[in-house]
Amino acid sequence: MLYYIIRPIVRLALMVYFRKIFFTNERRVPTGMPLMFAVNHPTSFIDPILLACFSSRVFHFILRGDVYRSPKIVQWALRSINCIPIYRSSEGFNNVKKNHQTFEYCHELWHAGAGIQVLVEGRTKHEKRLRPIAKGPARMILGYFEKYGDDRFAIVPVGVNYSDSDQFRSFVYVDFGDPI
Repeated sequence: MLYYIIRPIVRLALMVYFRKIFFTNERRVPTGMPLMFAVNHPTSFIDPILLACFSSRVFHFILRGDVYRSPKIVQWALRSINCIPIYRSSEGFNNVKKNHQTFEYCHELWHAGAGIQVLVEGRTKHEKRLRPIAKGPARMILGYFEKYGDDRFAIVPVGVNYSDSDQFRSFVYVDFGDPI
């Protein structure tokens, strides 16, 4: 519910902050099937919310697990805006074991036809190039195919680029690639 309340507010904030937001090749995004949006990650916060705020589709988001060490009210808010925790090896082996639950939850969402955004580079860095892709997204997808054998699934590569992400009234470009 919180997702639907804050989405128009955040959309307005993005429209004020950026001079222009360009979306290209949106027609490439398939409808009526589970999707992984494989998004690059040049900024820490804006990348995932761009798609959510300007798309009619409801998104779920993979979010680093250490954020879930926050107070219960923050955890509730994160769940209410469709955030799903993922744990990195740098957060300790016991936390990484929790990823099994995360993967299972993602599989259930996909089976129901959901779209999940995954920041496939795994880390934020202000660079104008694609960095190596983390292994987790592939494991997540392979687990889904193993469990459901569903061939109605698409990975949509999404490139996000900024003229200057730290500059007020700059430009942002979002380009959808051909589904895989």
